[in-house]
Amino acid sequence: MTALQDAVLRHANKKTVAIAGATTAALCLAYAWRRSSRAIPSKGKYPVGSLPADAYDAVIVGAGPSGSVCAYYMSRGGSKVALLEKETFPRDKYCGDAVCTPAIRILEDMGVLQELISNNEAHFADAGGFVSPNGTSYIGVSKQKLGQAACCAVKRINLDIRIAKNAQRAGADLKEKFEVSGATFDQASGLWTVTSATGATVRGRVLVCADGATSRLATKLGYCTEAPKGVCSRAFIEGGTHNTNFDGVCFYPKWSLPGYAAIFRHPNDELNFCYYLIPTGGGKGGKCGEVNESDLARLHNDAIKSDPFISKAIGPNAKIERMRAASLRLGGQGLTTTFDDHLLIIGDAAGHIDPYT
Repeated sequence: MTALQDAVLRHANKKTVAIAGATTAALCLAYAWRRSSRAIPSKGKYPVGSLPADAYDAVIVGAGPSGSVCAYYMSRGGSKVALLEKETFPRDKYCGDAVCTPAIRILEDMGVLQELISNNEAHFADAGGFVSPNGTSYIGVSKQKLGQAACCAVKRINLDIRIAKNAQRAGADLKEKFEVSGATFDQASGLWTVTSATGATVRGRVLVCADGATSRLATKLGYCTEAPKGVCSRAFIEGGTHNTNFDGVCFYPKWSLPGYAAIFRHPNDELNFCYYLIPTGGGKGGKCGEVNESDLARLHNDAIKSDPFISKAIGPNAKIERMRAASLRLGGQGLTTTFDDHLLIIGDAAGHIDPYT
């Protein structure tokens, strides 16, 4: 048994709720578990094949990328999995709408990447780089330097449905419009009972919470003690209306460090402009460096209008949609633990994302 197998099995034999979101870290965690062995825990109250007929090996709350990747590999490994999603696909999530190299390999292994490419829903960032706080810039061709694109731009409205449906085809029981209101663990039976807002219930040996950065379920269960302190913006820019001649660049304005901004090119010459405010840990009230979460809209709009690099790339005639915003939880912020008896917390809910990488 590998060290990874041993660690995951020990966690699975404690409380297993996995909280996940659209992050490379969580995608890689699910993938590593799949590669290490079969997904079914080897110890516990119910040996393989002996669960009650109406129960699952795992109940995954949240069908975003991490939850669905987890469901896919567990199902492919022989587990009986319920994948719960509060909305109906297709549905959007506010995000950077891009995945980097490790996640690209996972999507390729699942067959999802091929679907995205054939449907013109993904664009590889071959030409990209960064602009430093003092204005030093580097734009290169990643395929020449790295042998492959450093990341791939894909909208969450397309990515999420393709991963979730792929998990369903692998055998996961995808239940849409299942908004989880709570979960309780019964020591006698060794099973979780997950309840929906309408009163429906699902039972399972392992609870996997993949319900995003705000993680209502982990909060309700007492594992998350504070709201996310990071925040990000997103705005798409119509193709043919901008001046951008690269695929992906990160910008580091000194007044919002350690936060940064980014532009990614999507299919049909569409752009995604994002601004990230990242907590430093020392500020009060969710401060990110010298700025607060409430400064996001101002920084986002000021960058488009007056940042010497961003405004030039976007141009004066760009057709830009209204800014959207979403929370970011980083580095396990606000969590007492990411695992317990029959429970794991992963992905965005566990702060597994790392915008720096």
